[in-house]
Amino acid sequence: MNLNKGAKHYIMKQEKLLGLKAKMETKSNKSEQFEMSRRELLRLGKAVVLLSMASAVYPLSHYVVWDSHKQNQIVVAKKDLMLTSEWKRVAQSRVWLRYGADGPEGILATCTHLGCEVNFEAGEWICPCHGSRYDQDGRVVHGPAVKPLRRLKVKEIANNYQVEINNYG
Repeated sequence: MNLNKGAKHYIMKQEKLLGLKAKMETKSNKSEQFEMSRRELLRLGKAVVLLSMASAVYPLSHYVVWDSHKQNQIVVAKKDLMLTSEWKRVAQSRVWLRYGADGPEGILATCTHLGCEVNFEAGEWICPCHGSRYDQDGRVVHGPAVKPLRRLKVKEIANNYQVEINNYG
């Protein structure tokens, strides 16, 4: 088939137009794909934000709300501990005992600020974590703690001292 120069030019122009049209369709599809991936990215971002908020709320809720699912703990100390008017630690616990004016009494050596174990040094309770200080009876002398140390009831049963630590403070 012998085409003249004008016909060849026309066919080439048509092919070029068809090629441009195909490229435009490809670009159009790409922009639609980009819109889809942008939506997915926004959904993913939303999920990440919600997940990070939930991960921050979970530990905060355990700090603010008392764990009511924990059972009461009973600490038993032998009367061999020989209580005096000075605080003595019950082994393997945060419970300290002494013999007060009304009989045996106990204190829980847990800082009321963030729950660190406090130490009894030179007649006062000191929190090594944030510096709270309590007097010998557990009253706050210096913050950041604002509540006193928990006092515990001590029962004398047979040859033991029994201390019940409940969830309710």
